[in-house]
Amino acid sequence: TTTTTTSSSTTTFSSSTTISSSSTTSTSTEDIRIQLNLQHGQLDVNEGDNVTNTITATSSREGSNIILVTSVGSVQDNGDGTWLFVYTPLDGPGIVSVDISASGDSGGYKQVSFDINVHNKAHVGVGSDLPVVPIPMSTPVEVSLEFYDGGILDTHVCDFNF
Repeated sequence: TTTTTTSSSTTTFSSSTTISSSSTTSTSTEDIRIQLNLQHGQLDVNEGDNVTNTITATSSREGSNIILVTSVGSVQDNGDGTWLFVYTPLDGPGIVSVDISASGDSGGYKQVSFDINVHNKAHVGVGSDLPVVPIPMSTPVEVSLEFYDGGILDTHVCDFNF
C-alpha cells in the first residue's frame, strides 16, 4: 500500500510579496505476510524420547529475517527457510500444546499451534537372580531391583512378598 499526502500553502505579507510552499510526502507500507507451515499437525511420542517437527517460514518481503519462538522445547534455524522444533517430554501420558510464533524484522506476525500426544513408557525392572531352591530359615537372601523409565518424573514402589 502506498499513501501519498500533498499539502500546499500560500502566505501574502503585503501586496507585492507572496511566499508559496508545497510538499509531497510518499510512504510505502508494504503489507508484510509471514507464511508458517508445519510438517506435522499432531505428533505422538513416548515420555523421555525426543520429538521433532520441521517448520517452514517465509516472508513476503525479500531479505526479511524471521524470528521463531516456541512455547515449549526449542527451535533451531537451519538457514534455508526451515527450522527444527525439538522437545523431550519428561512425563506422560498427556497432551502438550505447542505454540510457534514467527515475526519478521521488517513486520508481519504469524502463529500456529499443534499438539503432542505423550504416551507413558513402560518401565523396565531388572532384578537379581533369586534362589529357586528352598533356603533354610534365618538365612539372609540378597535381593535387588533396578528400574529404568523414560519418564523421569515417574515414581516406583517395590513389594517383596515371601
